[in-house]
Amino acid sequence: MSAWLLNNLPTLTQDFLTRDATPHTEAKV
Repeated sequence: MSAWLLNNLPTLTQDFLTRDATPHTEAKV
C-alpha cells in the first residue's frame, strides 16, 4: 500500500460511511 493511501484511508473510510449513512447526499469527488 502506498503512503498516501495509508495516510488517507481513515478519511476515505469516514467519507464512505458518511455517504452510506446519508444516501440522499451527493458523493464528494
